[in-house]
Amino acid sequence: MLIKLTPPASATPTPTILFALAFPDLPPSLPVPAAWAAQLARLSADDLEAPPSLHALDRAAALPSLIGEVLFDLPRNRVGCTFLDGAVEEWDMDARCAEMLARVICDVEESGRAEERAREWQRSLDAERTKARDEREQTLALAAERDREREAEMDQAYERNTQNAKGKGKEQSLNSPPASMKGARPKGRLNRSRSLLMALVSCVFPFSCPLFLRLSPSNSIIAARMLQPLIVTFLVMLLALRSQTLVPKSLTRIFFGELTLS
Repeated sequence: MLIKLTPPASATPTPTILFALAFPDLPPSLPVPAAWAAQLARLSADDLEAPPSLHALDRAAALPSLIGEVLFDLPRNRVGCTFLDGAVEEWDMDARCAEMLARVICDVEESGRAEERAREWQRSLDAERTKARDEREQTLALAAERDREREAEMDQAYERNTQNAKGKGKEQSLNSPPASMKGARPKGRLNRSRSLLMALVSCVFPFSCPLFLRLSPSNSIIAARMLQPLIVTFLVMLLALRSQTLVPKSLTRIFFGELTLS
């Protein structure tokens, strides 16, 4: 059975209120009650059509099972019933019934307003959650962007430092001599100086000569005076080799003259 309630006209019109009253069918596993089975047998014996629902055989549920629709029309103060076979019955609505239906309409309207407030609150809550989620995502995106910028700056600084270090290394390698030349000395000049020095020493001091060893003290003094020019020449050449400069001939003559005079 479908119940329809048409509210009266108002500043805030309310749509038609619908309420369905239906009884579920019995499961097929349960047996039909004996009273229902007896009534079905009597209908079959009288060649009458069985009701569409077995609940019509029950005295408590017979009327809702046989009526298809009930209309409560408050603007007209009328009640109309439509049965399953198409028959229609109408009558006037009394004041008590109208008052009860008006309270039903108020309850339905209040329930609708409560549902609307709940939906509005849910929408605002969803909007706040969406806003908070968007702000959180935006904050995370900004933080990620700052991290990427910081990483890019660090990479650029590292590349600049690496390039500067490479440039300094190249300048040092160009300005500094090769590793094989570091600490090296002019061996040829040293060898020549050393060989010349040994030659002069061997010429001036022939210690291995037996004649030099067999000289007497008086002869050794004479030999020393004779060797003075050679010794002076040796010393002058040694000084020249150390200072890498040439000794003027005048200086040599002066030395030789002084030694000769002495």
